[in-house]
Amino acid sequence: MTCLKGIAIPKEPKTASSRRRISLPSMTVEALQKHRAEHAAVRLQLGLGRDPNDLLFTDHKGVAIIPSTLSRRFSRTIEALDIPQVSIHGLRHSHITQLLMEGVPIKVVSERAGHSSIVMTLDKYGHVVPDMQQNAAEVIDAQLREALAEHADN
Repeated sequence: MTCLKGIAIPKEPKTASSRRRISLPSMTVEALQKHRAEHAAVRLQLGLGRDPNDLLFTDHKGVAIIPSTLSRRFSRTIEALDIPQVSIHGLRHSHITQLLMEGVPIKVVSERAGHSSIVMTLDKYGHVVPDMQQNAAEVIDAQLREALAEHADN
């Protein structure tokens, strides 16, 4: 979305890889389904019928929420929850970093991020890789110790 004279206008993604399908956790899917159902119920109560644009985040009239308004609402919600402030875009960076730290393959992370290649992901998130190297060393160490212990028992 982009904003033109206070109106949200759909905008094509920057790159071909920006338009993609990703798997979402079932908890997220359930929350989005609940949101859609609640939004539809409000529209029906107001006598507006179904949302003709079938968008997920709109005002009660079905008009897309402009990005700056969404960011402002998100910021207020974070403040009300009394948790450290983070932007919506910051959540993207946190998600990518967390996936890398949890050992999700770089190719999968790169695809989720919509990066054109793993090189792009590594350029931006390479600072996470040293921790991954230490984790890899610890995994190998544990496996070697287990194998040596089994061999000693035989």
